[in-house]
Amino acid sequence: ERGSADAGEQSSRESEADADTGHIAPFPSTDSATEDSHILETTSEASSTSSSEDSESEGDADVYPDHGEQHFPRGWKDELDENLFPGSKLTKAESLLMVMAHSLRHGCSKEATESLLQLLSAHLPEGVKYPTSKYTFFRHFAGAEKQYAKHFYCSTCSGYIGELPGNDVVCSHCNINHESGSLLKSSSFFLVMDLKGQIQDVLESGKLQRSSTGTSFDVCDITESFQYNKLPVTANDVTLTFNTDGVPLFESSNASMWPLLLMVNELPYKQRVQNLLLAGLWFGTGKPSMNCFLTPFVKTMNELSSTGVVWRDSSGVSHTSKAFPGPCAVDTVARCEL
Repeated sequence: ERGSADAGEQSSRESEADADTGHIAPFPSTDSATEDSHILETTSEASSTSSSEDSESEGDADVYPDHGEQHFPRGWKDELDENLFPGSKLTKAESLLMVMAHSLRHGCSKEATESLLQLLSAHLPEGVKYPTSKYTFFRHFAGAEKQYAKHFYCSTCSGYIGELPGNDVVCSHCNINHESGSLLKSSSFFLVMDLKGQIQDVLESGKLQRSSTGTSFDVCDITESFQYNKLPVTANDVTLTFNTDGVPLFESSNASMWPLLLMVNELPYKQRVQNLLLAGLWFGTGKPSMNCFLTPFVKTMNELSSTGVVWRDSSGVSHTSKAFPGPCAVDTVARCEL
């Protein structure tokens, strides 16, 4: 009887506390979430991340519910490979990549990117699942926080210039003088991502699984091929299959986007396609000059295959791993360009 009385008294106190403080709902209301987000964004980076989670709209929570470390619902990567909607010429992954490319190229803030997402969502057919908050969008890009740089090219001959050293620059190919402002205005540049940092993340993830057991005529994987085993690869090194291809942006124009993607061959097969690396991104009218677009990539791979990447395992032990360029997998059209 005394236990029942104590339990009843505790329940009564909890009910009074709930009446004073209000019921804590599993998802905050829109008004309170917006207010909390506005307050927290002016504090620290950590609290800003937390407020972004709280400021998710209810619709986004339905599309991408939180599953702890899984982050996304089961099968979400399969959804990315599907068409955005029936009759669409773009997959969901291509659409999100185009939004990211637009944001990076024009230096958009996360708030501006979120506004663009909401604008695009308003033009999509009813029932299409599309992220409308910056939090759900940037969760698709695990390495989006890595550094990137603008590399310029000559607007006259498409010769590679590189990162602008100052206000004026002379093209070494055609000797034309350019101002940095004019190159920016004409969008004569492409983006180069931090490939070294992305490889470091893969190495530190501990997911590498070397499946090579020696050369064989029964080749089931690239790591079992003769050419692969000719590479000076050690147990900690990786090889990269790279690819680039044009993605048309609009049906009525020749504007296109060319991402330079890489796949780590030493990852288990299913994780290779789920952990693609983005080395560069070019988009504009026509096709890029590959001698120009691939210049930073060639330089980076020469460094990674000679000096390597320093990383630490889960025990804190430091390692140095080299990254070697593997095969270039492209279609017939892109092959002649490369």
